[in-house]
Amino acid sequence: MSMWPIVFIIIAVAMAVGPIMMMQPSARDRRLANLRQKAAALGLQVRMTDIIWDQKKRSVAIYNLPVDLPKGTLAWCLLRGAYKHDIHFDGEWQWRSPTEQAPTEYHEQLHAFIKRLPSDIVGIDINRNTVGLLWLEQSSELTVEQLKDWLEECTVILSKQSALEERQ
Repeated sequence: MSMWPIVFIIIAVAMAVGPIMMMQPSARDRRLANLRQKAAALGLQVRMTDIIWDQKKRSVAIYNLPVDLPKGTLAWCLLRGAYKHDIHFDGEWQWRSPTEQAPTEYHEQLHAFIKRLPSDIVGIDINRNTVGLLWLEQSSELTVEQLKDWLEECTVILSKQSALEERQ
């Protein structure tokens, strides 16, 4: 008996099973899906955006906490830069747009807040309806629960300051 029929059967099975195995999600994809499912279960919204970070275009996830900040809350975004410079907000942090910055009343609390953020949190995005953190999703130590706690803390900072402004 010839071995050729057996070789052809093995090749046919490999050609049928190979593409199916390649379509399986990688370990990284499963980890990201798990993180984002946990975020959704905690009431966070996750969306993707592109930013220029470390002189490269990078896709990052923005983990948003839906909030209802007071009317008149300014939209702004603070991004971690690739290098430290005196003209930046806090060494390496800089405003995405020079015309859209947090009011100076927030700056002291923001300085204290961003010093505690891990290195793979690369931005804070604020608007009237959401408070968001831009996360590279690389840190195995950072949990979605910690992320939600930071988002809630940031919301408290913004709410307290807005309440003070309304009283004046």
